[in-house]
Amino acid sequence: MKIAISIEAELLQEADKIARQMGLTRSQIFATAVDDFVKRQGNERMLLQLNAVYAGGMKPAEKRLLNGMKAKFVLR
Repeated sequence: MKIAISIEAELLQEADKIARQMGLTRSQIFATAVDDFVKRQGNERMLLQLNAVYAGGMKPAEKRLLNGMKAKFVLR
């Protein structure tokens, strides 16, 4: 899909330079950058959700389970 974006000239020049060095098209560079950004945002949202879930600490049953797992899988 074609789109139009506005970008600073210096940033576009750097992107073009990198694209040439890597043997990629400008479109591939921007698609890769957007893909990376979207994935990082998803990871950030997941981290925030996990932090919210565990903000109150573990329940006693969860601590016992974790300790049991640690004891079972100790590397020697």
